[in-house]
Amino acid sequence: MVVIIIVLFLLPKIGALIKETGVEPSFFTQLMLDSYRVLGSYWWAFALLILLATLFFVYYFRTMSGRRMYEKVSLRIPLLNDFLKKVFLVRFCSNISTLLLAGVSINKSLAITGETVNNAVYKQLVSEIEQKVSEGEQMSQVLAVHEDYFPRFVTQIVKVGEETGKLDVVLKEVVNFYQKEIKRSIDLFSSLLEPTIIIFLGVVITILAISVLSSLYGVIGAL
Repeated sequence: MVVIIIVLFLLPKIGALIKETGVEPSFFTQLMLDSYRVLGSYWWAFALLILLATLFFVYYFRTMSGRRMYEKVSLRIPLLNDFLKKVFLVRFCSNISTLLLAGVSINKSLAITGETVNNAVYKQLVSEIEQKVSEGEQMSQVLAVHEDYFPRFVTQIVKVGEETGKLDVVLKEVVNFYQKEIKRSIDLFSSLLEPTIIIFLGVVITILAISVLSSLYGVIGAL
């Protein structure tokens, strides 16, 4: 609201004062005034551009190729990728554990889990795991190949479960561990969000305040 008031109501009046007094505006003030003039003259072009870009991305991300691109990119964004991988691990291990407890074979459990995964990258990984396990490999061996998506900790836990015949139990422990990790991540994000927004808004308002006050001092000095 402060930014909107300054840009829409205060800057035009300051621009008129500067023009009348002939004061040389500061860099920030000139930048704000130029931005206001461009936005005022071509607001329809910016609005149209934003609308077209929004429609394009909405349409593209609804296509198969667009959705795959989005899912691949989201797994490479710093901080977000770690959170998404933890969420997948919880769903993956929880599904497998539940199915094994219900008496479903490991191959069938992997096949069912693969059908419920809504991420193209992980769907392909689960399909590969299911195929390798069907060929006689242990699941821990396949997970070890994809260390970027399945941490070594998970691989070792799965290996212990396979050796002891308690894969369903150890997978449940993995689920409990990562659920706590996800909760910590959410709590940390929530605690950092407010100060980050305050700092960002403080910087923006400070820049606007400097541009306004420096111009006012210049006008008062000229008078």
